[in-house]
Amino acid sequence: MVTSEVRYLDADNPTGHFKTIHPRQPKMLYYVAHHGDAFYIRTNDNAPNFKVMKVAIKNPSKKYWKEVIPHRDSVKVVSIKVFRDHIHLMKISKQKIILIC
Repeated sequence: MVTSEVRYLDADNPTGHFKTIHPRQPKMLYYVAHHGDAFYIRTNDNAPNFKVMKVAIKNPSKKYWKEVIPHRDSVKVVSIKVFRDHIHLMKISKQKIILIC
């Protein structure tokens, strides 16, 4: 069974304790990117082709995740990269690779 779990640590408190964004859940994958005071999360939770969620770092519990890029049956979200001033999103649609900046 495929699953994932991501932990994070405040860099200003390197002796602190790692916190889990969301505990392992059967068949659920998620990948996290940090941007400012938020995490962007690419997940397949109820989204076989993945969707992108956003949540505040201060409380990243799944119940606070907000959808920013919805799941689409015809397009798969394959990666998300965040930079200081922009976000790169890569999608695949009918064998075409789409890069959105």
